[in-house]
Amino acid sequence: MYGKCLDKKRHKAGKMSKVAVSWAGGKDSSLAYCRAMLADYEVSHLLNFITQDVKTSMTHGLSSELLCSQARAIGTPIIQRKTTWIGYEQELKNTINELKEEGIQGMVFGEIDLQEHKDW
Repeated sequence: MYGKCLDKKRHKAGKMSKVAVSWAGGKDSSLAYCRAMLADYEVSHLLNFITQDVKTSMTHGLSSELLCSQARAIGTPIIQRKTTWIGYEQELKNTINELKEEGIQGMVFGEIDLQEHKDW
């Protein structure tokens, strides 16, 4: 099943809308990416937020370079934005607005099992 998820020819044949995937580098964002591809969405970018010192991701603490390596491995460009927890929500909104201007029609998020995330 994982191989099918990355089959770009199958994906492009029946694409629906252009989306970006919120990418933390873990299983939830990987599964969300795969499900978006299987649902024939055109995944144009991965979106990740990193600490101000550009060393690690805000959520899992993975190295910025590891996240870039993951993006290269699956063949999808990654956008990494520096932020703090205080500025996270505003930076997310700003980045989504920029993506909308580039023709992105939606966002895909993987971690939706926690009630506080659903509420947010």
